[in-house]
Amino acid sequence: MQRRARWSAACFIPVIMSLVDGGPSSRIPAVVRANWQALAATPARGVFDPEGLRSLPAPARRFLGRAIAPGAPLWQSARLTMVGTMLLKPGGEPVAMTAEQVLAPPRGLVWCARVGAGVMRISGYDRYFDGEGEMRWKLFGLVPVASASGRDVSRSAAGRVAGEAVFVPATLLPQFGTEWEDIDHARAAYLMQVGDERVRCELTVDDGGRLLQSSVRRWREAASGRPAGYHRFDVDGWADEQTRDGYTLPTRFRAGWQLGDDDEFPFFFAQVDSLVLGPARDR
Repeated sequence: MQRRARWSAACFIPVIMSLVDGGPSSRIPAVVRANWQALAATPARGVFDPEGLRSLPAPARRFLGRAIAPGAPLWQSARLTMVGTMLLKPGGEPVAMTAEQVLAPPRGLVWCARVGAGVMRISGYDRYFDGEGEMRWKLFGLVPVASASGRDVSRSAAGRVAGEAVFVPATLLPQFGTEWEDIDHARAAYLMQVGDERVRCELTVDDGGRLLQSSVRRWREAASGRPAGYHRFDVDGWADEQTRDGYTLPTRFRAGWQLGDDDEFPFFFAQVDSLVLGPARDR
């Protein structure tokens, strides 16, 4: 049975609790800690050979060729920390956010964060693992304020896993099951199977392969006059590229629904301050 969130924003705003030493806090359920550890342990699958990009659309070749250096391990997971602000409702005031995440497309993610401050500090987690999505938010880490799971939460979270695969670009290579479609000189779309969802994500890149925008069709509950269904979720403002261990990726972005439309809702503004690909290892 579907369990709906008691807070309308919960269907798409990532929520989280702080993590330490590369794993989740003891304050979150053991199953979430186990999911984190399983995703973080996902190993590399070979090394990158640019010859494998020949069959892809030109925008995909430019993006992946820029993101992954020849000979780099083809890591299938990433751990991120980020800071920023988010809006809890259209027209609301921005609140501070700090977060950590593990991401291993297409299997899943765990995103943990702390949002707000003082009497409005909310913490919790947002996860998708092996076909099931769930989120839990608490005020002061004690008082439940939002809880959601079930089919709709899972299908929305699956779209998020696929859309965020740009942070683990090796998972977008065709040998790992991702398919690509050509659109035009600047745009290409990839299709990734995440659980029961076949997710399509469109990328826009410049002539040098820098990511400009990503868009995914993602499930959303009824909001802002739009019925429940699959709607366009966009990420733009990609900037501040960083290079580490053979990967070059942007670290600043904003995200929201229908960016550029009259009823757009940009609600997430983040700077990634740490991104480590692959399992924890000596450096």
